[in-house]
Amino acid sequence: MDAVAELTPSEFEFPSHQCIRNHALGATSSDFNLYLCAGLTAIFTSSSFNALDCLRVRWQTQAHPLKTNIFQFASQIIHTEGFVGGLWRPGIAANALGMGSSAALRFGSYEQLRDQLQALDSTSREVGKKSSSSMIAAGLISGAMAYSITTPFHLLKTCLQAERALIGPDGRYCSGRRSGNFPSSILCETRRIISTKGIMGLYKGCLPLTIRGSLFTGGQMFGYDGFKSRCKETGMKDGPQLQIYSSLVSAMLCTVMSTPADFVMSKYMISKRNEQRMSSVMIRIYKSGGALAFWRGSSVNFVRITPVIMTFSIVYEQMRLFFGFTYLS
Repeated sequence: MDAVAELTPSEFEFPSHQCIRNHALGATSSDFNLYLCAGLTAIFTSSSFNALDCLRVRWQTQAHPLKTNIFQFASQIIHTEGFVGGLWRPGIAANALGMGSSAALRFGSYEQLRDQLQALDSTSREVGKKSSSSMIAAGLISGAMAYSITTPFHLLKTCLQAERALIGPDGRYCSGRRSGNFPSSILCETRRIISTKGIMGLYKGCLPLTIRGSLFTGGQMFGYDGFKSRCKETGMKDGPQLQIYSSLVSAMLCTVMSTPADFVMSKYMISKRNEQRMSSVMIRIYKSGGALAFWRGSSVNFVRITPVIMTFSIVYEQMRLFFGFTYLS
């Protein structure tokens, strides 16, 4: 008792303050590394598969429905413009910035959101078991938040890819939406949008993009995290094989849930009529082919999404291990 009584208050307080400080710094560093894992992985995958994304945008944003199928369309582009110039290079910087930042926000916040929602779920009776509702809700929320913030990058990417066409000897487009104009860079396109529509012009299509991002992430997280969790409950070991299976399920759900909003977003973002409302775009799409018209490009969407999600999932899981985390669980 005498030894304890001789200690000053600061000697009692110092260890606790130091522990709290170290814990806070450790948590901050850990959170940053988790965001970094997702961001770097997304930059790699989006850059690698930018050609598929560009093909999807160019296919969806044609002024009139094409008589050729998606494979003939791709072959025509490669023959006339080249693979690099016609499909891989357009919008690659904006795509990498947009997907890198949005993935960092989505995956960096998903697990914490999911666990917090799970703790609030009064219907869940099994401790440690994730409910479908918490996974879907966390995906929807994190996706909406991430894509609404990163809208300018996605807008620039869509505009740069949609404008792509055959370039003549004078360096100008000789076909396509911007025939007679020089190709734009990400900086030139940014200046053009701001000069004609103001700073808020960079957020054109924010609502459909946010809806699309929310639905996409909800399908991605529930398909991947949900399927993997159920397989692990049956005794299947977490590893590359399970991650590939989970990625396929994730890609299917992403395609079904996000294609309509994705199609509306692409059409709306490139519309030249500033007064045009999103509802008029949706009505025009419906009149062109009924309800199924909203799923135009779903096949190329699935073909595009599947290798991206599969590559992202495997690389992301390995990045988590590299930075000292466990597999997503």
